[in-house]
Amino acid sequence: MPNIDVVKEIYQNSSLPELVPVGVKRAVKKVIKPGSDALGVSYRNAEWMIKRTGYGKEKVRRSGYRRIKSDTIEIVTTYANRARRTEEEINKILKKRYYRFEHMIVLKDPYYQVPLSAVVIFYTKEPCGVRYTVKGKTKKADFSATLAPCSDHLVPVLGLYADYDNKVLIELLDNAGKAIKSRTITIRMRPLPGILLDVIKVGKHSADSAHPLTMISGGHDIRTVVFDEFGDVRFFLRRLTKAYGVFPMSNSHMVYSEKWVDVPSYSVSQSGMIHDMDYLGRVHKTYFSKYGFHHCGIEKEEGGNFLIGSSSFDEHGEDSILELDRETGEVVQLFCMRDYFEDKYNLGSDYIHVNSINYIKEDNSIIVSMRNIHSVCKFDYSTRELKWVLCHPDVLKDTKAEGKVLRCDKDIKWPFQQHAAYQLDEDLDGNPDTIHVILYDNHWARRVPVDCYDNDEEYSYLSIYTINEKEMTVDLEKCVRVPNSRIRSNVILEYDKRRIFNHGADLIPPIDGNNGVIEEYDYDTGELLNQYFVKPGYFTAYEFKPDIQALADSILSKDNYVVGETIPVEPLNERPDISNPKKLEVKDQDDEEEDYFPEEAYPGQFKKAGIYASIMKKDIDIKFQEDILFVKLTDHTVDYIYFLGDKEDYYIDLTTTYQTDSKFVGKIYEVPFRLNKMKGGTYHIYYKYKGEIYDSEDEFTII
Repeated sequence: MPNIDVVKEIYQNSSLPELVPVGVKRAVKKVIKPGSDALGVSYRNAEWMIKRTGYGKEKVRRSGYRRIKSDTIEIVTTYANRARRTEEEINKILKKRYYRFEHMIVLKDPYYQVPLSAVVIFYTKEPCGVRYTVKGKTKKADFSATLAPCSDHLVPVLGLYADYDNKVLIELLDNAGKAIKSRTITIRMRPLPGILLDVIKVGKHSADSAHPLTMISGGHDIRTVVFDEFGDVRFFLRRLTKAYGVFPMSNSHMVYSEKWVDVPSYSVSQSGMIHDMDYLGRVHKTYFSKYGFHHCGIEKEEGGNFLIGSSSFDEHGEDSILELDRETGEVVQLFCMRDYFEDKYNLGSDYIHVNSINYIKEDNSIIVSMRNIHSVCKFDYSTRELKWVLCHPDVLKDTKAEGKVLRCDKDIKWPFQQHAAYQLDEDLDGNPDTIHVILYDNHWARRVPVDCYDNDEEYSYLSIYTINEKEMTVDLEKCVRVPNSRIRSNVILEYDKRRIFNHGADLIPPIDGNNGVIEEYDYDTGELLNQYFVKPGYFTAYEFKPDIQALADSILSKDNYVVGETIPVEPLNERPDISNPKKLEVKDQDDEEEDYFPEEAYPGQFKKAGIYASIMKKDIDIKFQEDILFVKLTDHTVDYIYFLGDKEDYYIDLTTTYQTDSKFVGKIYEVPFRLNKMKGGTYHIYYKYKGEIYDSEDEFTII
């Protein structure tokens, strides 16, 4: 009789049962009876999946893809392609049906994006449902989800603790939802990264929360993270996002902005690359836009097009809303807000500053918050007619929009530098002629001072306004005074649960060294029930309520996973003088600024797998993600990029914007370019950099 411990060790540490030596298989059959729990669980980590999928190897399947070859330029795959290759490996495991309920396999963070995630795989002869419960450190902290009946079970597990032996109860369910079989497995996850240690502190917990799990997102010194009502981290994203964070969508999706990929603007560079990503870390589709993305994003309808903050780039930025076709990435329309307010507030490139969007399907309208003119506006989305403006009466006095300002015959608290405005679904007053708009009134006016500001910088306010659109009047329905947050922040009303949430993201002054706070108030009494401090601050917060069934669905069928337009590549009619070009200076990598490439975000052991960009080796660096070129540069130092070929020449013009704000001079980022309109051939790259021609000493071939 073979030693069961030896058999178990060999079996569990092999990549897949089909790879186990024949002798071990025979031993398994002798010592393991059908249906027994002797072996229990096999575990695989993210590194194992990376090795199996071969991220460093070219394996691209998508329409429109053009193969690139280069001896000098690094070529890696896209995140969307990596997700599909990982799913292919997962599907192979499913189809083999080697793992049963009695011995299942647990893949920890298989997509290498969500460290506190796992996928459990097993087969049952008869179709059945699955319910799992991640046991909390207290009963109230349990996290449960139920999946539809099937035989090949792929169970996405969220809600795990870091550095903890998570007990996960897995139950098989009959057609009536009754448990017919169960077992408890242990899943131990790695410790939290240093950037997330001790960032959440419970200030007060006196009642069950209406939001058992809260996602905080954005800011500069924190990753997107979810914590429970006891202050424990239960989810986080491995990689940093843009300061705006992620924008939650339906079906466990979110819009994720790449932190280091931008397009040049007239002040702060704008996000140039976003992903439709889900809570397992699977990138369903990647989008580019030459107009950039910023601050806010929603679905126009569930599963439909995106409405995202964008820029006209008509000597201004952060002044527009972009509707992006979710399937094709095409721009449906670019709606510029600046046209309505230019006569008084054209004080700089960012005088509008769109920071929230709300789409109302019933009358096809949008509500837009514009921070720097202290106004919330409603527009007819089809005709672009300005329907009304919520602001202090003097803000738009003597402008062409003055006649659209809502009237009030009382002295009420008006918003200043507000965020997160949206129309409530609830009827708060029983009047069919009124609507209710909630917003986070930061009540700060230092970015764009106005004479009508009341100089109340001590507090911010969670404000609900009642608006009669027929009579063009407004009244203040509810106003909750909260600690002052000068920028960012949002408010959420859970009317049925009689709770209102203060997501104060940028406290001035900090409270006990904490720059952000999450507060839950009783809507009727105003009593503070629960309070959590966020040490580094953040951008916005939301309830985290994932649709686990949606995470079990395949993404492989969606082929065209890279869409949208970048800054265009144009045919070049006349070559620049390249007779005596300069060479780029090779940088001493020891001098690279650590905050651009922190070790936690860019672990060295995975650079070889092509997961992260290398640190900057020259003043201008380049790489390919499949057939998309990324040029890493310093803001507005490169005027032109030239591709001089054996048959055709092309160029990119980066002089269409210019920097107006000294704060952003010297910022380093990557600019993406799609080369799909270039003809096949070999191209050598030159730059016009700081007014002179430089030879990149790089070339590539489009097959």
